Amino acid sequence: MQSTQINFRIPIKLKQQAQKKAKNLDMNLSGVVKLFLEKFTYEDVFETQTQHNIKWEKVFDQGVKGYFMSEKGKKNARIIDELLSDVR
Repeated sequence: MQSTQINFRIPIKLKQQAQKKAKNLDMNLSGVVKLFLEKFTYEDVFETQTQHNIKWEKVFDQGVKGYFMSEKGKKNARIIDELLSDVR
């Protein structure tokens, strides 16, 4: 089998993270790149997956706080408070 060498630049942190993950899978970066290129070449559909590190609690809290601090939220909270006081 003939082979060739490729050279490319990637961020150092990305290389280190990839090396660590490859090592955990008993692979090296050469094997990872070869696997990627084979999949990329032979697959008709190439899908990418994006991972977002979103702290949903903060997003939810911002929405809830924003709503209850708005005039509409304050009005609804007063109505709910009045309905609850009528129940007592």
